[in-house]
Amino acid sequence: MTRLRLPKFTRRPTLVFSQFLVLFFIAFAVWSWATPLYGAPDEPAHQIKAVAVVRGQFSGTNVRGSADPSVRVIIPRLYANAGKTTGCFAFKQDVPASCAPTPSGGSTPTKVSTYVGRYPPLYYFLVGLPSLTTVSAAGVYFMRLASALVSAVFLALAATTIVIWSRSVLLLAGLALAATPTLFFLGGAINPSGLEITSAICLWCSGLVLVLDRSKDPPPGLVATVALSGSTMVLIRGLSPLWLALIGLSVVALAPRRTLALVRHRSCRFAAAIIAGSAVLASIWIVEEHTLDFKPSLLTASKHISDLAILKGVFGRTPAFLAEMIGQFGWLDTPSPLSTYVIWYVGIGAVVGVAVIFAGRRQLAGLLGVTLVGFGVPFMIAASQVRNSGFGWQGKDSLPLVVGIPLVAAAAIGRPGAMRGRCSRLVGFIAVGVAVAQVAAFAQALRRNAVGLNGSLNFIHGSWRPTLGALWPLFAVIIVWSVLAVSLYRAAHRTEIDPSGPGDPAHEPQPVHQPSYSGGP
Repeated sequence: MTRLRLPKFTRRPTLVFSQFLVLFFIAFAVWSWATPLYGAPDEPAHQIKAVAVVRGQFSGTNVRGSADPSVRVIIPRLYANAGKTTGCFAFKQDVPASCAPTPSGGSTPTKVSTYVGRYPPLYYFLVGLPSLTTVSAAGVYFMRLASALVSAVFLALAATTIVIWSRSVLLLAGLALAATPTLFFLGGAINPSGLEITSAICLWCSGLVLVLDRSKDPPPGLVATVALSGSTMVLIRGLSPLWLALIGLSVVALAPRRTLALVRHRSCRFAAAIIAGSAVLASIWIVEEHTLDFKPSLLTASKHISDLAILKGVFGRTPAFLAEMIGQFGWLDTPSPLSTYVIWYVGIGAVVGVAVIFAGRRQLAGLLGVTLVGFGVPFMIAASQVRNSGFGWQGKDSLPLVVGIPLVAAAAIGRPGAMRGRCSRLVGFIAVGVAVAQVAAFAQALRRNAVGLNGSLNFIHGSWRPTLGALWPLFAVIIVWSVLAVSLYRAAHRTEIDPSGPGDPAHEPQPVHQPSYSGGP
């Protein structure tokens, strides 16, 4: 019998984590570098909230009563003036970002309101720390880099979890497809959606690996990763507790009966208590601060609109939701090139198709359930908001659930030895395709900012350019995604397994050196 032989790099979890952390951080940071200041959705409002929270103003003061989402805070004038710099190019895809003035105003304390002032403070505290060191445009970029770092941590944890503990080769492809260009764009900006999505991806990955592969003797590092990702995600946005509950139920529904043995492990009970405590804290904040009172959307609707019209309107926006999940940049005014969408649809179709052919009935039922929940629940929430706040739901808001589709499909297969070689090759094809799609999406966003979406193809010398010019970030994104594609392929290709005993903990081989991963850097 041939045992599973872990390649050398998987025997050093901290090294694997460090390598992925560096690569993912660069992938996020390049977006921070190449996006104009306040060129991401709602970034001025989120920046104001972050600067206020790190200065002790966790919820601010009411503007028009406790039911209104806006609150007033006092922050340095330069940061308070954030919303005055985007009007000339936001929502105007053919106007380069060069029209925006450089932020100014100094450090004079100034009153300003923000419509995200009632959001939970964890993300904003982490991202706002750099604003204490400098009051300048550079401070905004440093805040973006802080956002990029915390997002990269959870994506690196997800990759490390798969490489170290999963027996599903194809789960690496699921991770590549879950991390869309939209995620890197948001994670590289000041926007809590980036951290919410990356922590959700990490929770999906670590939870699936725990119940499908490591339920007999759960490694402490894997359990710690579940606890860290779950307790972090639930504290990010107003709907995060709902996403946590649905992800948890989905993972439990996919678990074999033997997984019930997890409750006998003290580390698992402790992790569950941490996540539950964080969920309670998040729920208290959300209720007390009226976090779910949303700002009215630009797509407002009449109070007298019929239910049928609402359903048609929300359903009719499905193509827009899908585009926003994969790659929609700027203030939702810049779509990815067609090639990015095609590659993503083909990649997800390939993984789901293989799952439909080779996965068991239980796994297929779980995949169908995750798909229905991933699209159905956001659809109902979006429809319920129309009369109060209009058609304001965005694709990014669904991603914490929808990323579960490629991850569950990938986790359901890739274990049988007869399929492992084919799955390794499929990981390679998907990794290369994702790299090409990511670079194409990045180049499209950079071109839009430099010369407008329909401007010259020669955008390197456009009227707006990032610091050091447009060529360097483009070169950097090509390099980092080339390295990531190779890394994902090698991680899948170098793991060998024999068909005997797939997926059964009783047949699980024990490496000479047991990895012990603490779940953090």
